[in-house]
Parts: sequence; C-alpha cells; structure tokens
Amino acid sequence: MRRASRWIASAACAAALAAGGGAPPARAEAPAAAPSCADCCKLPCIEAQIFEAQQMRENYRQLARQKGLTQATYEEYEKAAAHGAALSKQAALGRNPDCAWYTPNGADAIEMREFQFAGFRAERDARDRITGWDYTMKVNPETCALKDKAVSLFPRIASCSAIAEATIAHEKRHQSDCEARNRAGKKATLAELALGEAAAYEVEIEKLQAARVAAAQACKQRSCRKDEQPHEPWEVTARLLGTDIDTILGIEKKPASKSPLARKGAGR
Repeated sequence: MRRASRWIASAACAAALAAGGGAPPARAEAPAAAPSCADCCKLPCIEAQIFEAQQMRENYRQLARQKGLTQATYEEYEKAAAHGAALSKQAALGRNPDCAWYTPNGADAIEMREFQFAGFRAERDARDRITGWDYTMKVNPETCALKDKAVSLFPRIASCSAIAEATIAHEKRHQSDCEARNRAGKKATLAELALGEAAAYEVEIEKLQAARVAAAQACKQRSCRKDEQPHEPWEVTARLLGTDIDTILGIEKKPASKSPLARKGAGR
C-alpha cells in the first residue's frame, strides 16, 4: 500500500532530470495551510500531479497482469515505477516556484523530528546533505491505520490544498479496502494489491481533475503572469503536458473560417 510522493529539494539532486533543469525551491516557511489550487499559477502543479498519478495507475495495472509475482519482484517493480513517474513529473515541472512543496529546516531539530515521526524520510547524498524528502504515506496492512501526524502535515506542506486532499483520499481508499479485507478475514494477493493501488490512483485522479477545472477557470479570469511577462515555467509545463484551458473547461473551439476574405479581415 504505497503512495509515492517524493519532493526533490535541491538542484544537485535534480540534475539527473535531463529535461527538467532542476526542481523548484522548497517553500521557506511552513504555512498554516497550503494555498488554494483554484489559481491559474497552480494549474501546472495539478497537471503534473495528474500525469504522475496516471502513470502510476497504468504501472499497477500492468503489474497486476504479471504472472508468477513474488513479494521481491512486486517491490522492485513498484520502486522503479515510482521513481520513474516522479522523475517524469519533475521534468515537466522544471523549476516552477509555484509548485514548491514545503520541506523542513534541517537545522531545526524539533521540526525534523516532527516530520520523521510522520514517517517522512529525508533523502541524503554521499556527503550527508539533504537532497529531498520522501513524503510517502502508507496504510498499515495489519491495523489499516494511517499516521495521524502524516495526515495533519500534508495539508500544510503540499504545493496547494487540493493536491493534499487528493493524496489523502488515495490513502483513505486503501484504508477502506484494508478494513473490508480484515472484516472478511482475507489476505490480498499481490495482484489484488496492485489493482487496489490502481483503484486508489483513480480516486486521486478524480479529485485532481476537479481541481484542474477550478484552476483553469481561474486562468480565464487572470493568467499566470510575473512582472507582466509570460510566466516561463508555466508555459514550459503547459507545452510538455499539452495543457489547453478551453479543452479542460469543455469549451468548443470555433473552426477557422475557410473564406480568404475572412482570413484577411475583409468585410468588417
């Protein structure tokens, strides 16, 4: 029951992302709550999160179809899939500061313990420098419990609130599945676990798509601009992921006129 949500915090670690140009900087101070996702500048964040979730959903569907699954092969495939999906997402995002997650202050022992108690893990390089945080949440397969601290921190650390809510909804689906199995006294097969992951990603995607519409509607009111110039990270992610505001909102585009006079602006 693994929900991969890794945030790479440093340019050194992100150098491996050939197309990404590094990761967005982490937010400098933990807010009381993540900002709203109903913001045009948050649309690339949501699009990239959907992209990652869709990749993971398909990965787990493929895994469920594999014959002769063992615990070792399941975990190896899962780890590789999560890593690949996270790299693809980060490559699409680039160094977009609007999509930064909060990461704890490594010099603050109290905050570091709080994040570690939540089950979040600092990732370090060979020189013991923190390069990012693994924000994976897991449901305990025996008790079906989620760590309360992880659930309480997520709405503060995500780049925007709906992304946190979608992630928590994903885990709540795992909790429901786990509790149903426990009531029935059954143990899931590896294929069933993989299908359960695909179903949980489906729940997450549904939540994210609703947030995507809200962000696209915000773009109709006010585009994401910085200093009156196009916001380059927004544009890059939009091109890579094929973002189109009208398509998201279901607005039918008018076909171009075939009239040469109309194309030249004649007859106005």
